[in-house]
Amino acid sequence: MGYIKTKSKSYFVRVCLLALTIAIPIGCGGGGGDDDPDPGGGGPGNPDDSSVSFSSATYQGNENVASITITVNRTGDLSEAISVDYAASNNTAVDGEDFSATSGTLDWAANDSDEKTFDVQIISDSVTEGDETVNLALSTPSANTSLGANTTAVLTIVDIVDSDDPSSVSFSSATYQVNENVASITITVNRAGDISEAISVDYAASNGTAVDGEDFSAMSGTLD
Repeated sequence: MGYIKTKSKSYFVRVCLLALTIAIPIGCGGGGGDDDPDPGGGGPGNPDDSSVSFSSATYQGNENVASITITVNRTGDLSEAISVDYAASNNTAVDGEDFSATSGTLDWAANDSDEKTFDVQIISDSVTEGDETVNLALSTPSANTSLGANTTAVLTIVDIVDSDDPSSVSFSSATYQVNENVASITITVNRAGDISEAISVDYAASNGTAVDGEDFSAMSGTLD
């Protein structure tokens, strides 16, 4: 009985699992030749996963402290060095009167997951004006970095009233100025010190070099 010789051949076939759900599709990746053992391309450590965010949406500090520290966290992939800009700006608190506006850049080295901080300088005063707020914002993240959940935050400066100081009232300025072609000028009076009781003060506007009835209208009254 004779034999027929045959020659075997092997073939590489790429197999792809079809997605069973829309939420988790499974696909064949590209790249590689016939002897590529990994049909999926990609790998661990996607730098797009790096994210930065304020540690909280709100911060708070008393007006009688020198500064308030703001914390920014980094999460996700740590394989690359990253950076993000920060800024503290006016809300109801005013730069130069209640705090010092500030801005800058926070930097992380590769494999650095430590929190970074910056300080907002607080300017204390004796005027009773209630709590005031400062806007905080993160912006301009470096490449391969995203902004997280808390990209903005609010810093509240808590007004401190010393009950040992007697209540006092004063004009907000020693001088005021206005053009003669306006209808009126607003004069501001501030209260400072103890606010545990109701108070009042009388006011009056009278002749200086300006003459009542010719240059202005003299007036008086009570502020409560």
